[in-house]
Amino acid sequence: MKKSEEKIRVLVVDDSFIMRKFISDILNCDPKIKVIGTAKNGYEAIEKAKELNPDVITMDYIMPKIDGAKTTKKILKSSNPKPSIILLSGYTKKNSSAYEESMKAGAISCVLKPSGSISLDIKKIKKQLIQEVKNTAKANVKQIQIVKTKKVPKKEIVHDTTSKIIVIGASTGGPPLIEKILNQIPHSLKCSILIVQHMPANFITNFAKRLNERCYLEVQEAKEGEEIKTGKVFIAPGDYHMRLKKDKDKNFFIHLSKTPAVNGHRPSIDETFISSAYFFKENTTGILLTGMGTDGVKGMATIKDLRGHTIAQEPTTCIIDSMPKSIIQKGAVDEILTIDEIIKHINNNSDK
Repeated sequence: MKKSEEKIRVLVVDDSFIMRKFISDILNCDPKIKVIGTAKNGYEAIEKAKELNPDVITMDYIMPKIDGAKTTKKILKSSNPKPSIILLSGYTKKNSSAYEESMKAGAISCVLKPSGSISLDIKKIKKQLIQEVKNTAKANVKQIQIVKTKKVPKKEIVHDTTSKIIVIGASTGGPPLIEKILNQIPHSLKCSILIVQHMPANFITNFAKRLNERCYLEVQEAKEGEEIKTGKVFIAPGDYHMRLKKDKDKNFFIHLSKTPAVNGHRPSIDETFISSAYFFKENTTGILLTGMGTDGVKGMATIKDLRGHTIAQEPTTCIIDSMPKSIIQKGAVDEILTIDEIIKHINNNSDK
């Protein structure tokens, strides 16, 4: 974790000379950041990481010989101390799995280039990129979990009307933890789960598909009007708030909205948590995982006020502890648990 008074030392990795220059120029504009080197491919990045010991690495995905995910894995395996790695990539069908593969390898977050691999308009994301470098420099890299899960056989699930709901919110460092949690929940879960994970909108669909392959439950990217039932997991889609609505027969459904961003996010964790608490009240369990900022804090407080159960990830186990720490300081948490303890809680309490 970087000391606040020191400059953040960054290594820029990209196979395009133009992009290396543009990214370096953007980052060097900030007085708290210094680009200490660049690399044109993965193998050069591995050597430069050993030589320069950067705090943060911006990592392209599509590169010759070795892609960004494999490079990330090798750097984290050979570096001590380990740098925080940001996937900085364009989005195409060719690299639609870049996010999942990079997070699985140990990257902490992702910033999308605005218009593909060679983004001459990359200044559009100047503010976002600088902020992401500053955020990840604060990361507790020792807590990166390289989660290994396998595809699981699907069993027939009888989807009943649910009287309970679990809502999970996460930001930086969240995807591997969500995968680990869902991988260990049995198909017999007697409630529904809603998940809001901050990530670039383009990658949500693939993230949901990956989780569905590695989860005994039915996982899907949420769609307008989908009925909330037991054994189903809904992932908030990119750029939509995910709320609930109820029909005259008291059945619950997904409602998606493009109302303004909340806490700088759409989807917002708060929006899903508050909506769920309003309808399910004491039958709501809110779980707030690792992440930067305060999204989810108001939602967790609402769940607590309406007699639901609130769980924060143990801050010392977080890559970024801002979100769970904020709700703990607010005094609206029933339990502070590690990921393994959260899994145990879900499995022990879902059918009671």
